[in-house]
Amino acid sequence: MSTTVETTTEIRPFHAEIPQQEVDDLRRRLAATRWPDKETVGDASQGVPLAKLKGLVDYWATDYDWRKAEAKLNALPQFVTEIDGLDIHFIHARSSHDDALPVIITHGWPGSVFELLKIIEPLTEPADGADAFHVVIPSLPGYGFSDKPKRAGWGVDRIARAWAELMARLGYERYGAQGNDWGTSVSASLGQQDAAHVAGIHLTPPLAPPDPETFDDLTERERAALACLLLAPQVPMLFMGEEWAASTPFLYFTDHEDPELGRAVTEGRRREFAVRLVFLAAATVSILISVLIILSLIGRAAGFLVEVDPASLLERGWFPRRDLYGLPTILAGTLVVAGIGMLVAAPLGLGAAIYLSEYAGPTTRRSTTGCGWVRACRVTSDSRSAARSGGIR
Repeated sequence: MSTTVETTTEIRPFHAEIPQQEVDDLRRRLAATRWPDKETVGDASQGVPLAKLKGLVDYWATDYDWRKAEAKLNALPQFVTEIDGLDIHFIHARSSHDDALPVIITHGWPGSVFELLKIIEPLTEPADGADAFHVVIPSLPGYGFSDKPKRAGWGVDRIARAWAELMARLGYERYGAQGNDWGTSVSASLGQQDAAHVAGIHLTPPLAPPDPETFDDLTERERAALACLLLAPQVPMLFMGEEWAASTPFLYFTDHEDPELGRAVTEGRRREFAVRLVFLAAATVSILISVLIILSLIGRAAGFLVEVDPASLLERGWFPRRDLYGLPTILAGTLVVAGIGMLVAAPLGLGAAIYLSEYAGPTTRRSTTGCGWVRACRVTSDSRSAARSGGIR
């Protein structure tokens, strides 16, 4: 199903062998690091503590054994094949069980295939042969021993298409996909684009996009959670407009475009920010008026309690005759002013809350992951059918 253009379908064996002069040069450059002054605090509030950073650099410069790591990698079957103009490096470890399910596993940023080496043997040779997998672990374009793209365009969807081509080239007609970090997005896209061949996907962390048809069927707990999320508006969106929302529909973490949902989220944020701005302005004005009146009353109270010359006060125009005011009147006036301030602020706050819950509304669901916020995207019929077709064994 791949839409990539191949110049060759040859799969070539690969053996990692970094020249020693490159290893020595890296160690020399690490040893020549020019260090900043030590931080002036005893914690990490000013950044990474100097001692900790020096220890890390010293480990890579003196203790890390690249040749040992290289040998560990070379003990596995590695290959390179050209897909869409790039040489893609990958590990291909077949199980001794011929009927094992193939699975393609994608690493994330800033990782590499090294972080996945320890799972190869448990997957290919488990205690129960029915749980076995043929494991394919490619290096993302620009990572490890895969070629670096020379122009823009190698996003999540294009990488997923390349992975589909790779699995087809290896002769696998039905396979699973697993991914972590950016590998999560690549594997999700692979499941959408090659649903006819992908048996299931396993994501860490999981992506949990909502079905837009369920937006009107949320529980009270879900609505309360979404209302809390709306309390952190993205102010720049107020000034961006719909054109920006359409060109940048996903505000957090995905490459799949959905301009309609992007515009809905943006419009909801703009309404929310406008309401909060009006409420803040009204509250500020009411507080300032209250403070000015209270200060005036305090001044009048001071004029009542100390010896002053009423004529001079009247000439200056500070306040009317003091004999018109008594202490009980001043206290009552203060309470009245405070009550008016609360009466002004409370309806505004209640109105803002009602507006946010009824009109700004839940336009998207978000879930937390190890990468931060994951932006919700529309679930297509293809992705639903892929998810329902069964998971990886």
